[in-house]
Amino acid sequence: MKKWISGVITLVVVILLGGWMYIDHANKENIYQTNLKNGNIALQNHDYNQAKKDFQKALDTKPDSKKANGSVSQVEKYTDGERQLRSNDFVTAKNSFKMAANVENGSKDLANQAQQKIKEVKLITANINQFNKIYKATVQQHNEKNYQLSNDTLNQILDDDTINQSYYADVLAKVKDLKKSNDKSINAANKAKLNNSNANNGSNNGTNSANGSSNDLSQFNVYTNPQEYANRFVNSGTSSNTSTVDNTNIANGPLSVTNDPYDVYTNPNEYSNRFN
Repeated sequence: MKKWISGVITLVVVILLGGWMYIDHANKENIYQTNLKNGNIALQNHDYNQAKKDFQKALDTKPDSKKANGSVSQVEKYTDGERQLRSNDFVTAKNSFKMAANVENGSKDLANQAQQKIKEVKLITANINQFNKIYKATVQQHNEKNYQLSNDTLNQILDDDTINQSYYADVLAKVKDLKKSNDKSINAANKAKLNNSNANNGSNNGTNSANGSSNDLSQFNVYTNPQEYANRFVNSGTSSNTSTVDNTNIANGPLSVTNDPYDVYTNPNEYSNRFN
């Protein structure tokens, strides 16, 4: 009788223990599957930090899960690639995306996203190579003093829709610096041309004055035509010139500077009054 009771108790314990273990296993499986599902949803929303958390919970629930291990590793490789891409480390980023795309037991959706990122990195590096090729040509044009041509060539880069993306920051900085140098050289050349033009105009005006053009009133100005001014004063009959300067040579400027109050150069106002 006692053996029968003992057997019944043992059987009950085994059944209860087995039931508990079954329930516990079912609960863990449910938690595992839920976390995997949530991780995949986060991937579709491009919320990679949340996806990693969900996959890690699934892995904690079932440490031997190849699926959970692969998913966690895949997200880590993908986020590494994104971080490296933001830092313009294109070679390393490309390798990280390749590893994310080739992880076994990972997400097919994330593998496809990694493949798209690989294409993006290839396009960025191709653009950089093209921009640098154009920039090299503009530097040569600058060195040949073809500053405007250099600027025109630089516009091929500046007018590109992608140049303001962060990936091309280094190229854009070089382009802007060279354009600034070109503009400075162009402005200096234009200023020199303007100064030469003004100098030539001044020389021509002086020649016209010396020729005594009837339309040029500067012949009556004491500063531009002192000889004419002196002659008119001497011939006026109102006074005699007491200046020590020889008036016959005044046309070419003063021969000396004196303190004579009637000298046209030391006291032009007095000279003008006496002439009038």
